[in-house]
Amino acid sequence: PNGKILANGSLNGEIRLWDINSGKFIRTFIDQFGFIKSLSFSPDGKFLASGSDDGSILVWNIETGKHQPFLAERMRGISCVSFSRDGSMLIGGSVNGDIFLFDVETRNIQKTFTGHTAEISHLIFSPDDTQIASAGWDGSVRLWDIETGKQIKTLSAPISVHFWGYWQEILFTEDGNLFAISNFVHLWNVSSGEYVKMLMGHASHLRSFSVSTDTQTLASFSADGTVLL
Repeated sequence: PNGKILANGSLNGEIRLWDINSGKFIRTFIDQFGFIKSLSFSPDGKFLASGSDDGSILVWNIETGKHQPFLAERMRGISCVSFSRDGSMLIGGSVNGDIFLFDVETRNIQKTFTGHTAEISHLIFSPDDTQIASAGWDGSVRLWDIETGKQIKTLSAPISVHFWGYWQEILFTEDGNLFAISNFVHLWNVSSGEYVKMLMGHASHLRSFSVSTDTQTLASFSADGTVLL
């Protein structure tokens, strides 16, 4: 979040930290026994959450290198993790479709969200931290109410997403819209659940995307090697 440190996870459970300005290696974190599938910095940049396919979620102190387990029974593979905007909550998605909501201070599971029928591919909090958006290998994008733990709605697109069979990434904008990418970019109005538009132009599936802070410009990167605005 502070733009100073880059973290990457590896197949053998190692997490490496890098200084962005100098490009120099800082340190290694390791105490997980499988592929690190997801990483998320806390909003203040002091902590790093890591989710592994060994079924564990650890939260690392960037300065000391020590960690605390948030889910350590090592039974379910963890496919994605994400901190809330205020840093008080952490969510983790599993390969069986369950979503876990943690209180960061106590490390206890507050709620479990169920409904997806396949691996969670991406999770994100809404800008006001009252909702969670989830995307899965089952091809669905779902909205959840954090207070009640219930699903609010399933968002649908007019054509199949399924070049790969799942949504690659999702993103909330500050004005309350939700983007998701697969082989195209899709946009919904979250309040109404209405599908707004689809952006096309790449010759292959999308890898990643980002929206400008004024929500007027979107950059998308594709496996065809192009970046479009």
